[in-house]
Amino acid sequence: MDSRTNSFTILIKDGLFSRIAFHRGDHIADYNGDLISLEEADIRVERGHGGYMIYINETTRMDCYANCMNYRCKASKANSNTKAFNTFTGRGAITNSRMIWSTSSAGVVRVRLEATRLIQMHTEIITCYGQGFKYPSIQEDEAKEEEEQD
Repeated sequence: MDSRTNSFTILIKDGLFSRIAFHRGDHIADYNGDLISLEEADIRVERGHGGYMIYINETTRMDCYANCMNYRCKASKANSNTKAFNTFTGRGAITNSRMIWSTSSAGVVRVRLEATRLIQMHTEIITCYGQGFKYPSIQEDEAKEEEEQD
């Protein structure tokens, strides 16, 4: 939100929308990305790919950036509720899904989206990516605003 105009100024663009209805607990989509080290994640975040980086554990991240850009990671198209709002009601966006992490006995990591409530057909899928999440463009815009205020 732009503090000077008290209005929302950044268009989110892509999103993930349901083609069918989902019920609570239904699988929506898998995240598909490269498992990389924390060091490699830091390098990729500096390139502007941080908005598609998923925390797996203290030393590993899943980078979905390239797959998201090529539409091979549909789950990454789900927008965050962070700073998002419903254009019809003007209220903050409410999540209707959550991320689920699992590791198989063979060590294969799986991250997926699961419905947390009834999602009607043609509804946007909204999830929470955690407290530290920021859309890459918002992060850059806020940094510029802070520099201008100093």
